[in-house]
Amino acid sequence: MKLVSHPGPFARVLFTFILAAIPGLPNRVQAQAPQYTVTVLGNPGGTTVSYATGINASGQVVGYSITTGGGEDAVVWNGTTPTVLGTVGGTSSKAIGINASGQVAGYSYTAGNAVQEAVVWNGTTPTVLNSLSGSGSNAFGINDSGQVVGNDAVDGAFVYTGGTMYALENLLVPGSGVTSLSIAPIGNGNNVNDLGQISAYGTYEGNTVAVLLTPQAVPEPTSGLLLLSGAALLGLRRRRGAERDDCERASRNAIARRTHAADG
Repeated sequence: MKLVSHPGPFARVLFTFILAAIPGLPNRVQAQAPQYTVTVLGNPGGTTVSYATGINASGQVVGYSITTGGGEDAVVWNGTTPTVLGTVGGTSSKAIGINASGQVAGYSYTAGNAVQEAVVWNGTTPTVLNSLSGSGSNAFGINDSGQVVGNDAVDGAFVYTGGTMYALENLLVPGSGVTSLSIAPIGNGNNVNDLGQISAYGTYEGNTVAVLLTPQAVPEPTSGLLLLSGAALLGLRRRRGAERDDCERASRNAIARRTHAADG
């Protein structure tokens, strides 16, 4: 039986040196990037141009198509089947992000193309997230909790949570020094993660800077309410105790007067 000896330290160093000396060889022996299959998603009926802007973990893709009239329609693809989400009355809409539940965030012009507003589609049902200023808004991200971020035309970056839209700048902790917050429109729907953290940019010490916004825990009002309730209850008990003492004192005085009168 032939014994095979393992290479010693010198041999391993020499082998590494030889590999490094041959141009291109290290790249060839390393693991290569995978090849990708291509799925043509297709355009909705009557259109010839479409763009994909976002994708969720299930492979649902969102984007928009150019209509024959030159407008734009928000689209979601399930497999290769496109579903036109439509507009909220105007001639143009775009889908930007999609969460795990299939909720789609984007924006659409309203009737008469009066103003562009942030929109969330559940299925093909749109919900307009009316802008803070009334001058228009865009949605650029949505997380799995349904929180939406985007920009108001006047008030800058917003977060839509719990059915209410808030100006993000008003939610910053005091002393942050950051102003003029905006959500970048190139975040592909990923500007807010499932922890509620938001990527944005703003002005800090005269410079435009990228920022990460992390939500802080909201204090539970329970402890304060219990304290107030306890204080109120204690006060009520003391007041009732004082009233009871007064009644008992008055009763004793009345008995004493009647006894005194009877003795007299």
